[in-house]
Amino acid sequence: MKTLGLSLLLVLLLVPSSSLAQSPARSDSSSSAFGIILLDGQDRPLRHARVEFFLAETAAAVSSLTDDKGQFHFAQLSPATYRITITAPGCEKLQFTASISGHVGPMILRLHKSKSLPTPRNSFTMSVAALTMPGGCSTLGC
Repeated sequence: MKTLGLSLLLVLLLVPSSSLAQSPARSDSSSSAFGIILLDGQDRPLRHARVEFFLAETAAAVSSLTDDKGQFHFAQLSPATYRITITAPGCEKLQFTASISGHVGPMILRLHKSKSLPTPRNSFTMSVAALTMPGGCSTLGC
């Protein structure tokens, strides 16, 4: 897997971890991480990108979607080593490992547009309460 723009403020992420925790989020921890996801080459914020923090040792995870400004925030993280994965429709996945201790951010991360074309869908599922058909019939009866 190739590295995608990780030179961007990753120095902030590489803080030595004092201990590995059992859960990614704890109420007695003071660690947090925040940042922004941008589309590389356009510096356009990516809204609704999925940001996931997986504990390296246990695979326990916390995840969130970026807001309309491409921002994310994780509070009350346990100080630990995390595998961080960022995905967004039409973009290549970004994945890296970092130690989080204390307050980390802002992380500015850039996703590259995917070079592959999306797979076309041949079927769709629809759920409706009532559907009226031409001629006055509906799913509830004619």
